[in-house]
Amino acid sequence: MDLARRVADRYRQAAHPPGRSPRAPTKFQPRVHAPDGDEPVDITEVTKQAAGSLYQKLIQESVRGFDPGEVEAMMRVYESTLDGLSRSEFIALAKEAVKELNTMTPSDRQSLARSYGLHRR
Repeated sequence: MDLARRVADRYRQAAHPPGRSPRAPTKFQPRVHAPDGDEPVDITEVTKQAAGSLYQKLIQESVRGFDPGEVEAMMRVYESTLDGLSRSEFIALAKEAVKELNTMTPSDRQSLARSYGLHRR
């Protein structure tokens, strides 16, 4: 019993050196401060917005008559990530998504886009 207690004490000391209180692990969130001193910005959100706008710009160039967010949402039904697609594969997938969107009601298309966070603001 004495040996077990000494091993447990050593383990606690190694895990939490004296003078340092144990803390719960926190998720690392990269943040950048704006040069004018505004609130910090979450880099991951900026990256998502930039990628989304790039996708939607390409969708606007290749497909007409639909909200790019709705088209992107339908594309994500087929492909979970769009990063690995070549430009020609991306455009072909966008056209395939439009064919499927033609069979849906406007409210269903909007619901789909909202479910992916791609609805109009």
